[in-house]
Amino acid sequence: MSDLPSGWAWTTLGDVSRKPQYGWTSKSNPESAGLPYLRTTDITKGPIDWGQVPKCVETPADLHRFLLQPGDIVVSRAGSVGVSALIQRPPPAIFASYLIRLQVIAPMSAAYVAHFLQSSGYWRQVSDAKVGIAVQNVSAKKLAAIALPVPPLAEQERIVAAIEEHFSHLDAADASLRSAETRLGLVTSRAVDVAFLSLDKRVPVGEIADVRGGIQKQPKRKPKDNAAPFLRVANVGHGRMDLRDVHEIELFDGELERCRLQAGDLLVVEGNGSPDQIGRSAVWQGEIDDCVHQNHLIRVRPGPQLDPEFLGLYWNAPSTRAQLTAVASSTSGLHTLSTAKVKRIEVPAAPIDRQKAIVAHLTVQIAAFARLRASLRLATERQSNLRHAILAAAFSGKLVPQDPDDEPASVLLDRIREERAAATPKKRARSAAAT
Repeated sequence: MSDLPSGWAWTTLGDVSRKPQYGWTSKSNPESAGLPYLRTTDITKGPIDWGQVPKCVETPADLHRFLLQPGDIVVSRAGSVGVSALIQRPPPAIFASYLIRLQVIAPMSAAYVAHFLQSSGYWRQVSDAKVGIAVQNVSAKKLAAIALPVPPLAEQERIVAAIEEHFSHLDAADASLRSAETRLGLVTSRAVDVAFLSLDKRVPVGEIADVRGGIQKQPKRKPKDNAAPFLRVANVGHGRMDLRDVHEIELFDGELERCRLQAGDLLVVEGNGSPDQIGRSAVWQGEIDDCVHQNHLIRVRPGPQLDPEFLGLYWNAPSTRAQLTAVASSTSGLHTLSTAKVKRIEVPAAPIDRQKAIVAHLTVQIAAFARLRASLRLATERQSNLRHAILAAAFSGKLVPQDPDDEPASVLLDRIREERAAATPKKRARSAAAT
């Protein structure tokens, strides 16, 4: 362990809290009439939204043992191992069995401990303490053994105040960055839509492009003697190809000639029941030779009247996506496309030189928007790094000045030990054996 400033002391989480407690095992149901049932999922997405916490189906007989109290800290022991939340002004609520509750002993600052549980010093120890292969987890015993640097109580309060002031400014900056990225997305979408507004004449894409399905994956097509690269739905994103994991499939006589993809082909996702994924597409640039595609992708091969990049930009435009969603809807509630449905999608009929001019214009605009988006994400990353730096400074004694008049942490820890000892039930002495 590293050296600490004068007046600080090392201890463990278990030494400054009551015995860590596992939560209540039950099922949850948003429609239940029970108490809110706080789970790991509810503490991993920022501040707890009690309105979204489901209800506990079965209330424990010893309810008082599982009711959350202000100042409690809950820590996820499985799944998102180590993620934690400080409980502030909770409604009557129960915590679930995949959470461990820490109750910090006063006058130790629970807020100070809660901030420590966000620091890199804590996360390194959690990483060392995790066990399990299928599902990693951390036990209450190992959580209690995590080392905690403790400053004097007065300094704890100054540290908490400084962290929260810095973080409030960063929170405001993060909100502005998220808002800017949202607005940028809307501006980008609008720019793409506007580029096609002046093109009044529309024709079904099936009239100026060849639309076909792909190859169905079957046991007999396990790669053996005549394997070929095989694109799947997972390889097609919104306007981009993801070729990090390309499978292979066995082809039979004549299939490669019929099914081989060509540069400029548009690959369209048939659908998986999710409206926002219907019709997503990307233009194939011929990155892999002799490549074919599965039947859940529809290939649109532009004819001489249609520029591939123009088609790709138009297909991913918001107005086109609305058209695709409408065409893909069904009475069963599923959303899917077919070659017949795709052939009916209307695309602008414009001279090739006009199409190429629009592509050139949009390419410049989209590249500019991409640079802005990259800048916003870099700023967001820097914000995150700054949070880590603030916490690192806080728990090494570098965030606020030390005051030699503060009562040393060792005195505070002595008082907490006395509190723990006084609260521990005394064991009954054995009765003397009869003589």
